[in-house]
Amino acid sequence: MRFAFTPKTSLPILEFRMRRANQYKVLQSFYPMVDPERCSIDYLEVEIYTIGTGVWRSIGNAPSDFLKFPLSALLPGALHWVSLTVESAECIHSFSFETEQFRSLPLPSNYGRVKREFHDLLKLGVLGGYLVLCVFGGGASRELDMWVMMKD
Repeated sequence: MRFAFTPKTSLPILEFRMRRANQYKVLQSFYPMVDPERCSIDYLEVEIYTIGTGVWRSIGNAPSDFLKFPLSALLPGALHWVSLTVESAECIHSFSFETEQFRSLPLPSNYGRVKREFHDLLKLGVLGGYLVLCVFGGGASRELDMWVMMKD
């Protein structure tokens, strides 16, 4: 099998995920150059490659914080990450490898208090097949807040 990769920028992000038996997808994000003379970028674009097709397909624009998703979790077929940047709304974003679409979910309603106190101690994960958001309290409190998303 030959895999050709021609990135649009020098900093692509790639994700390999199995869709079905013997079918894998690669997700790549990049900032296309709007004005090469000024090195101007305008938006983040995402492309997907199904191994064996030989073609990168554009799936459009991604949430503005897509390149900053270190707090990510993978449920079957979907990548999830928390948006905590100034540029975007505070929410949980997801990308479905099956539908090849982005989605956004609101954070828990009482997350504001936790965010102010413990925003740097946040972890997104999977527990028993459910998406879990944990915030670990620092200092003497040693508090742990955990939210479990029970339904899609």
